[in-house]
Amino acid sequence: MVKARLLLAFGFALLMLNDFAFMALSGQKGLLYADYGFKLAILAAIFLAARHLPPPVAVWRQGHTRLAAMIFAVVTTMVLQVDLLADWIDGQVPSWDLFDWPKGIGPWLKAVDLSFGLALTAYAEEFLFRRLALSVLPGSMAARVIVSSLLFGLVHWGEGLGSMAAVGLAGVPLALGYWRTGSLMLVVLAHYVVDVILFF
Repeated sequence: MVKARLLLAFGFALLMLNDFAFMALSGQKGLLYADYGFKLAILAAIFLAARHLPPPVAVWRQGHTRLAAMIFAVVTTMVLQVDLLADWIDGQVPSWDLFDWPKGIGPWLKAVDLSFGLALTAYAEEFLFRRLALSVLPGSMAARVIVSSLLFGLVHWGEGLGSMAAVGLAGVPLALGYWRTGSLMLVVLAHYVVDVILFF
């Protein structure tokens, strides 16, 4: 359990550092490569620590196809609605946006980012904040859902207060979707679909 908690802390620290790297870099390709590098480092650490991972936390296990489809639809809808909150908050209070996401990149690099890049982000973040955090954080499941969602919001600090709040709130249905189905791929897919819609 201690090693799994250290892995969570390591992954969280890398994601926090990711935005510092974004601020230090110039050039759109550099941002993408840094992002991929940090996410791949997280996945490498997960692979190396695989035997120390606790079992997944779930009320229902795999095999409930209809339930999984329903939760996927609900999670995707909720996460998309929550994104509107970011714009509203940023319009109400002074906020910050410390870097710009790459725009105007070539078609091949855009295709790579929309496929590999966003899938890499979805898997790394869902593994950390759903699969790992819900298994190793102390307290009741309600407390773990809240804390893991707050941590999920915090790693988006470079994008401003609205983004942090919206992403943190989006973490709640993602955590509940994972907890109720036991399917990490369900929430990875939901995360990926939403990111593709938002970044396209």
